[in-house]
Amino acid sequence: STAVHELRYDSIETHTMLKATRGGDANTSFLAALVPFETDSPNVSLLCGASCDAIKIARNGYVDVAFAGSGVQATASGLAHDLSAVAQTSFYSESTSGDFSQWLLQSGSLLKYGIDTLGYATVSSNWALAVMDSVSYEGHAGAVGTLYLYNLGFVPQSVLGWNVVQSWHYDSNLDRLEIVFSGAGRFTIHKDFILGQAVTGMPASIKLGPNPTRGRVEVQVGSGINAGSWSVFAVNGQVVRSGLFGAATFSLPLEDLRAGIYLVSVFDAQGTIIGTERVVVE
Repeated sequence: STAVHELRYDSIETHTMLKATRGGDANTSFLAALVPFETDSPNVSLLCGASCDAIKIARNGYVDVAFAGSGVQATASGLAHDLSAVAQTSFYSESTSGDFSQWLLQSGSLLKYGIDTLGYATVSSNWALAVMDSVSYEGHAGAVGTLYLYNLGFVPQSVLGWNVVQSWHYDSNLDRLEIVFSGAGRFTIHKDFILGQAVTGMPASIKLGPNPTRGRVEVQVGSGINAGSWSVFAVNGQVVRSGLFGAATFSLPLEDLRAGIYLVSVFDAQGTIIGTERVVVE
């Protein structure tokens, strides 16, 4: 029998991975891949190294590799490069054309593809990153700490995550994004500033003014939203103000901020982003 069962499901590409370990046994008992019943049957392979601790799935234009050891060689996985990790369980996915799709570390801190580091965290926890489209990523931070991401394919202009992202910095020389997390939760990375993005079905985003401003800014959210939270971000991603609101119209105290450009993001009571607008402080 097993003492620990852990399920990880990602709806972006509909991947499901199950890992089970025997109680008191440090070695993984087995890895199992679960996929929805479809006419397109997956091609599942057990990648047997010293302990048969890796599995590969080819399905719907993607190749997924999950492993519980320190890595999987390219000769076994069929990928272009070796996979290596410092984690209890690791997951890597790419398209059949070799384009990165997503990765996940459970109780881990490092994932490498060949000699290239995909992600490195200063704290061992659950970390994930997935491609949403050509200009954005979605990820998960499992703990307070710093995550370094490499080779994103674009220079990020927005890194968002209410009560999660404390600050971020992109190093163009290293092609590295550094994100400092103040808590666990979901975050997104974007090529552009996120301005006026509304949740599907919500009225037109948020409105604020005066803009430019030298003091307080009045914010108006769409009808039907009377409570939630707000955050003010500097252009480097650092949260410089945050708070709660309890009415469809509320004010933000910006008097003490230095002159410059800031992003104001408003979230509903469930933490879903309602909209983001740029404000100029004079």
